[in-house]
Amino acid sequence: MAVPPAIFRIFGRTQHLCRIPEFPFDNLANGFARRLQNFARLVAFSIILAMTRKERTMEIPKPTREHEWLLQLTGDWKFESECSMGPNQPAMKSVGKQTTRSLGSLWTLGEMVGDGPDGQAMPSVFTLGFDPQKQRFVGTFITSCMTHLWPYDGQLDAAGKVLTLTSEGPSFANDGTFTKYHDIIEVIDSDHYLLTSEFQNSDGSWSHFMTSKYSRVNAAS
Repeated sequence: MAVPPAIFRIFGRTQHLCRIPEFPFDNLANGFARRLQNFARLVAFSIILAMTRKERTMEIPKPTREHEWLLQLTGDWKFESECSMGPNQPAMKSVGKQTTRSLGSLWTLGEMVGDGPDGQAMPSVFTLGFDPQKQRFVGTFITSCMTHLWPYDGQLDAAGKVLTLTSEGPSFANDGTFTKYHDIIEVIDSDHYLLTSEFQNSDGSWSHFMTSKYSRVNAAS
């Protein structure tokens, strides 16, 4: 651990406070006095360092109701997705599974595997939490078929049922431009929720492109 410069300034004062007068007789006595003086300095420095560490100990934040809201997403899930592929094209359907667990009491971490566009398994990972200072939900999303890390910034509706997460990433135009996206989590009950996704058009409007229905594994239909 790096010692703050202030510690060295305080330690310098202890050298003065802990100075022991040299004995006027033989070298043995003087050697003992020097060792005693060094020991006193070391003890003083250890006490000051311990006090500083105690003052600088970080307090672990307590979970808020928003953190508790996220815990209802934990568990083992199965999902069915339907994604729009564009005008006059059939929707792409896929199924998958997801396991979401808590990371302490402040974060949730989800791992899912679904069918990719090429029919191969496509694993993805997301994190969700809440930042009390910003008063916003925060998180990330990554998937095996993309190099982009999707940041999440979100807000819960007044009824406490719908969490809207905003992100930004490559547009469907595939021309190197970025656009905004929404992932919207709507809790139906303790065993079911919906995830809908939409993107922002150039005129500021939003277009829906995907719906995923989640059911808790072994839950009653």
